[in-house]
Formats: sequence, C-alpha cells, structure tokens
Amino acid sequence: KQWYQRRVRVQGPLEILIGISIGVVLGVILWVVPPTRDSKVDSRMRAMLVLFLGLSAVFGMGKVGYNGSGPLAVIVMCLTAIKGWQQDQLVTEVVDCLWYIGEPLLFGLVGRDIQFDFITTDILWKSIIVIFVSLSFRLITAFLAVSGIGLSLKEKIFVSFSWIPKATVQAAIGSYALAVATEKQADETVIGYSRTVVTVAVLIILVSAPLGSLLMYFTAPFLLQRVDQHERMSDDLELDSSVGKEK
Repeated sequence: KQWYQRRVRVQGPLEILIGISIGVVLGVILWVVPPTRDSKVDSRMRAMLVLFLGLSAVFGMGKVGYNGSGPLAVIVMCLTAIKGWQQDQLVTEVVDCLWYIGEPLLFGLVGRDIQFDFITTDILWKSIIVIFVSLSFRLITAFLAVSGIGLSLKEKIFVSFSWIPKATVQAAIGSYALAVATEKQADETVIGYSRTVVTVAVLIILVSAPLGSLLMYFTAPFLLQRVDQHERMSDDLELDSSVGKEK
C-alpha cells in the first residue's frame, strides 16, 4: 500500500513532464513535416498528421499507464505547431469539420454514463453548490486576468460572463474516473464516487452553458460598445505603431 501511494504521488508530476516533452517534440516534427512546397497539400497533410499524432499520443500513453500525459501532449503539440506554422487557415477548416463530427459523439457518450437512479437529492444540491462556488472563483479569476490591458469595467465584466460556459473539457474527461474504476474492478464505494464525478460534470454543462450564453446575450447591449470597421482598423494601426516605437 505504501509503495502504491508513493507511485501515485510521483506519477502525477511525471505525467505532466512526459506530456509536455512529447508534445513539444511532436510539435517541432510538424514544423518540418510534410516537406512539400504545395501549400494546399501541406495544409491537408498537416491536418491529418495532427489527427493521427493526437490519437497516437492519447491511446499510446494510455497503453503504457500514463493516461494523463496523452491529452496534455496533444495540447502542447498544437501550441508548438502553431508557432512554426504561423497562420494556416486550411488546417483550421479541416479540424473544424472533424470537430463538427466528433462533438455530438463526445457529448452523447458522456450522457450515456449517467444513471439517474444514483442521483439523490443530497448529491444534487451539493453538486449545485460546488458548481456555483467554483463559478464564483472563475468569475473573479477572469476579471483579474484581463485587468491592466486597457479594458473598461463593463468590458471586464462581460469577459467574466464569457468564461462561465463549461462543456468541452467536462464532456471529454467527466466519465474518465468511472471508466478507470470499472476497468480496475473497484469496489462499490469507489464506483459511487466516480458516478458522482460524472453527475457533477454533466450538471456543469447543463447549468453553465445556458447561464453563460443568456448572460452574454442580455448584457452585451449594456456592457459593450459597437465599433465600426474603420475605427477598429485605425485603433489597430495606432497600437502597431506604438509597439514599433517601443521596440
């Protein structure tokens, strides 16, 4: 038991280190592969390589027992690749098309793991309290994150509202605890905890997504000011010139 506890303590930081390292290596590989000069062919190949390397990282690291490293490697890989690609609109369009196919599957699968028989009133109310307390900290964090960059108070408030919706990450990892507990044939107590995690993940989606959307929709006319295209271009030019002078 002590050996297992020590392994768990070490595995968390180790998974982070492995995920970042693999992500950087894969991202650098995507800078030079494919080696062709046709921009359209390059973009299609890049999109396919992102998909292939991402799936390989997730499933490969899961096979060797480092499940947390795979998703982190995919995120770091994409961030690293973007630095070398600059802007590639075609890759974005291809990945967007793949996301339109994968998104319904992702959210449908997380809903499959919900069993309403296990959702008691006690779990429901505790989950809602946890969600709203967490969202309160998220609002404060979002407000502070955009402070000092020239936004008005109203704009900061709107940015905070825009950070409320949560869905993709919860749908992606919400059922992970239950899947691991089932695979390891854990006892009923652990499986019950994992079902609670799934319940909270789904409730976050059901509560935060519509709440954030409604707040943004109804507060935008009061918190934001419409700027026409010519004024925006003028502001961008002034910003670029000021940055150039500083350099």
